[in-house]
Amino acid sequence: MPPRHRMEKFITIKRIGCFGRTVIEMAERVAEEKINWVLIAAVTIAFSFIGAIVYTLIGPGVSGAFQCMYNFGIMSHTTMLAVGSFLFLILAYPLRSKFNISPVLLTCIYISGLVTSWTLGCNENPMFPASWAQYALYSEGVLSPPITEWWWIPPKNEILNMRVGGMPVNWVAWAPSIFFWSWAFYANFILGLGISSVFRQRWIDVERLPFPLTLSAYEILRRIPRSEGDRNMKPFVVGILLGLAFEVPIFMANIFPWFPDVYSWRINTCPPGVHQVHPGDMIGDNVVGYFLLNKDPIAFGMFFLAPLSVSFSVMIFTLAMMILEQVAYFMGYYTGIFTCGGCARIWYPPAIYIGPPFYWAWVSGIGGAFALTTMVFYHSRSYLKGTLLAALGRPSDLSEAQKKEAMSYRMAYLTVVAGVFVLLGFLLSAGIDILTALTILIVTCFVNQIASVYIYAHTGFPTINECGSAWGSWAMTLRFPEGPGPKPHSQNFVMANWLTENWTDVPDNGASNGLFTTIMAYKMGSLTNVSNKSILRVTVICWLLAIPAVFLTRTWISHVFGVRILNFGNLAAGCELSGEMWCIGSAFAGTPPAGTLALYGAAGFLIVVTLSLMRARFIWWPIDPLGLVIVASASGAHMGVWSAFTAAWVVKTIVLRAGGSKLYENYGVPTVGGFMGGVAIANLFGVAAGSIRFFYPF
Repeated sequence: MPPRHRMEKFITIKRIGCFGRTVIEMAERVAEEKINWVLIAAVTIAFSFIGAIVYTLIGPGVSGAFQCMYNFGIMSHTTMLAVGSFLFLILAYPLRSKFNISPVLLTCIYISGLVTSWTLGCNENPMFPASWAQYALYSEGVLSPPITEWWWIPPKNEILNMRVGGMPVNWVAWAPSIFFWSWAFYANFILGLGISSVFRQRWIDVERLPFPLTLSAYEILRRIPRSEGDRNMKPFVVGILLGLAFEVPIFMANIFPWFPDVYSWRINTCPPGVHQVHPGDMIGDNVVGYFLLNKDPIAFGMFFLAPLSVSFSVMIFTLAMMILEQVAYFMGYYTGIFTCGGCARIWYPPAIYIGPPFYWAWVSGIGGAFALTTMVFYHSRSYLKGTLLAALGRPSDLSEAQKKEAMSYRMAYLTVVAGVFVLLGFLLSAGIDILTALTILIVTCFVNQIASVYIYAHTGFPTINECGSAWGSWAMTLRFPEGPGPKPHSQNFVMANWLTENWTDVPDNGASNGLFTTIMAYKMGSLTNVSNKSILRVTVICWLLAIPAVFLTRTWISHVFGVRILNFGNLAAGCELSGEMWCIGSAFAGTPPAGTLALYGAAGFLIVVTLSLMRARFIWWPIDPLGLVIVASASGAHMGVWSAFTAAWVVKTIVLRAGGSKLYENYGVPTVGGFMGGVAIANLFGVAAGSIRFFYPF
């Protein structure tokens, strides 16, 4: 659905051929879109302010599990759904009767909601900078005096005043902390912006990666402009009703104890929407690998939009892993496994994913991540060569194509370089030495993010994340082989481990924000025919505004309510920064020796590279390497995604065989888009009810 651009005709005169034959060509040029900058800025700031406030109220008002699913930031940990990107669009729909809202404006407000929601984060976000500052209070013992001297930590009396509540903010004292965490987010944004600008054409125009969450948001967007009519409204409306039917009973059951638990959400359900199999289950008591099942319909919808090859591969590798685990059990491994239920089988001895004989988490998290990133570059080698030649001003097939990009390839590569230096500057300012900083940059902020966003672009599932048992800290265990221990720890040790832990945990904690949001913004621009330059400008403006707006609001609201909100709903509430804290200590306790990491990482790397080459060489080859990385990952295990991928594969296969691509595109995709709209509506009601309950318990 192209927007109403102003078209201009222009004439070009070319001389081609060895005889210099003159050719006159007439073409059309799309005039640059007019962006309502005032409206976009106002919406971004207002939503950042409101979102940061309700974020702090919902958890104490209802529960941490409720806050995990209902907020204005990120919900559905399986898909990292940015609520604002869908909420803004669904709220714009009723306005279509009075205003002729253009696709350009809708694309801009989509980007505003996307960026703001990723900045707000999810319930596991440490609520920078206010809640994080409490580490200076909780980290007792040998670590306390050094913490209070770190330049971004406010004075201890200011932190105590904040916890009291009802106190004015000493902005001078808090300014360094706000600047420090803003620096972290901006640094990762610059790096991600550069990477996405380099790969935009390859991923979106050439490979045409689906980006399921963006596709479903587009289904809402394309129905708003009046001139386009209400095409395919029936499946879309059915989807909205399904979304409401799913979400409303869940938030009602969470808020009102008397409301019937229609979907058994109160029984053996993890906050991300995963059913835990406990001892006593007929299958779980006999099958080692049967312990978690995803029942979040948002995941089912996103995986329905994923390529069938990925879903099929997830099924095949799930079956293969279950068989191997069962064989290992009969060989003497996993003793007592059937006394464990749910997540315990992943992390705690006898642990399936971080223990012998398979060490799946590192097969995927080390070998799979490095292999995927390597193969992204390998399969894009001719494209990257063209971008480099164009960046150097040499003849290239992409010299003309780059004129349509948001920035020249030279500027894109310079942005990557700038991101590297700005990020290194942040890490060094945090007291991390250069070798450790480079390790974090390469492993956590580059390799993991490219692998994760590539899988996310296919499926809507950010695979390379999840801090459970701190598998993502493997590089830090090699960097600091001495481990946590009882001795005093350096600022280098503490901050390196903490940042690695949290930047690996969930993408919205900072490391992934720029890459994920920018590439999804580019994808929406390609669907709505908005120029890449406009997409870039809007994304940058939203990032420039959202980060300070969120951080300033969180600092202010924390001083208003104090301990009532600071002790709830975030990892910083009861943690300390000392080496004995669980999120650092468990990394060193659960990580195998360097030789084991190398062996299983190499195995995962070779398997994924081989599958990738087979997939590229033979059209008939059915196994996609993404399937192994997803299933063997710690996040894939924790989210139980195999069940959602299996159901999505079955339904999509039936749809395609029954009605072909026409049935899929005209009914399947619109239904998923409508479903996401219904989820956004229900989320709005849930957030409102949870916020009211904070002030008026009922």
